[in-house]
Amino acid sequence: MTWLAIKLLMDKALERLLGLFKLALAHPWQAALILAVCALFWQHRAISQRDDTIAQQTALIADMQAKAKAARAQSVTIAKDSDDAHETRLADNRSGTIRYIERNRVRTQACVSAPAEGEAAGASESAAAVPLVAMSEPDVKACGDLHAYAWSAYEWGQAQIKAGLAD
Repeated sequence: MTWLAIKLLMDKALERLLGLFKLALAHPWQAALILAVCALFWQHRAISQRDDTIAQQTALIADMQAKAKAARAQSVTIAKDSDDAHETRLADNRSGTIRYIERNRVRTQACVSAPAEGEAAGASESAAAVPLVAMSEPDVKACGDLHAYAWSAYEWGQAQIKAGLAD
């Protein structure tokens, strides 16, 4: 049944196409003119769509550039604020590190207490049982500086996330 419907439809379409072709042969100038007008209309429509697409793309690009410029400006502001906070934190951290070094410096002379009753002279056994680790002053300062840098980097990252510039 469907084949029959398709065949009838195709026959009618072919018949109409042949009729149109015969008409074009009978009136060639008119057919050429109609064809040219159709082609011009189609070309005009394509050009109009192209212009609309270009206008949309231009507006989109301008919007994206404006957003990128605003994000860059905001990022520069955050970076400057973070640098200022880092410089302040670094100065505070260095003075704190120097105070820590002064308070916890390893003495070059052993601290020997007077022996209690029944003990031999020298350091007590409990003091000898505690392991001590000594670091050089430049290493302690480097650790303090790195801590300040890491904390500043963390706060900078959190500011970027809060501003919506990072995930």
